[in-house]
Amino acid sequence: MDYLGYLNLVSYKVSRPIKCMPYFILGVMFSDMENMVDRPLDRIRNLPWPLKYLFNTILLTFIAIWGGQVHDNPKGCMTLYDDRCWLHEMASINGFLPLRFTLNISAISAIVIALTSPVCQWVLSSAIMQFLG
Repeated sequence: MDYLGYLNLVSYKVSRPIKCMPYFILGVMFSDMENMVDRPLDRIRNLPWPLKYLFNTILLTFIAIWGGQVHDNPKGCMTLYDDRCWLHEMASINGFLPLRFTLNISAISAIVIALTSPVCQWVLSSAIMQFLG
């Protein structure tokens, strides 16, 4: 409902706990998928290494480009005084994809790569990352 209000299709606004509910449901879905007998993410884990390399590169690109957007301002990149970032302009299809959508896709990409990539799991389980929390 909040996205419909963001797109000015309805005048309804929701509170912050209700805004976080889809993320909770998404986390429960990923948790349930990992505990199923036929785990759907095993299809990604069992890809041949060239396809897995391409898949992880695409996910890392989503994380780096779409997750790196600071604000949805058409005037500037990092501040209002900068020129508009050509990379974010191209990645959001000239501003067609809203900031909330791109941030959600980058967050889901980070979750999927953390669940499917042994290299990412190794980095996340290192002593430095565990110390950083």
